[in-house]
Amino acid sequence: MSSTTITTTTTQPETVDIIHLFTINPRPNPAFLTLPLELRLEIYSHLLTLPPPPPPSPIYRSPPSPPRSPSSDSKPKFITAIIRTCRQTHHEAQPLLYTLNTFTADPVLLTALPSPLVDSKFLPLIRNWSIKIRLDSPLPPSHSHSPSSSSSSSSSSTPQSRSNLLLLPLPSPAELAAAFSGAHSLTVTAWQASYMGGVGASQLSRFEKVRGVKRAKIQGVMPGFGRYARWLEGRMMLPFGGGNQAKEGESYVPEDEREARRLSGWS
Repeated sequence: MSSTTITTTTTQPETVDIIHLFTINPRPNPAFLTLPLELRLEIYSHLLTLPPPPPPSPIYRSPPSPPRSPSSDSKPKFITAIIRTCRQTHHEAQPLLYTLNTFTADPVLLTALPSPLVDSKFLPLIRNWSIKIRLDSPLPPSHSHSPSSSSSSSSSSTPQSRSNLLLLPLPSPAELAAAFSGAHSLTVTAWQASYMGGVGASQLSRFEKVRGVKRAKIQGVMPGFGRYARWLEGRMMLPFGGGNQAKEGESYVPEDEREARRLSGWS
């Protein structure tokens, strides 16, 4: 009698790595470019923005000596290396370097020669300007103008004490309007070389044709015509195209004869 051998094959269940199934794959470390664009722009603005330049001293004097032990926290953070990190950060951050910071315009060449110097292709990006105006620089005859010329007979003459000062080729009101109209901010800082008297507002009056400035500020030395400076700030912030015809057509009216004399350069 023959015997039959039956071979039984037992199938082992497939081994499942339970630990692997329940292990969450760690996320990659977050990188700067993985942040939302809004956050990156906020970071750029903190790294690339300097505070506006301080106003100069009313009278020329040597700059004050720095404090002996300046705090490192008081120094402004200005880190331009972020622009050179890669092409994407360069593309995103470089425009903010010009749109967020305040540049100082040249008193003669205006926005064509800002400080600090920048490439001419970036000049259209600059929206915040400051300019320093010396009040005791006499105007050329063609530019002579006083906001109170119609109110005071003494405004047509210039004090002899200023006749020997250097006559600079100052820009005209039309050139100032072309340079600064539409700016996001404009800070005009008035100063004078000495308190010799006879300083009027003829230098400031050249800004009366500037329009469309979002935020205008006049600061510094204004001997007796601070009221006119506030009026001029509002005039520079008038919209383009004469949106307010009443204010466009008005001229400054001095408060009294004393102010009229100060505006025209006579104390």
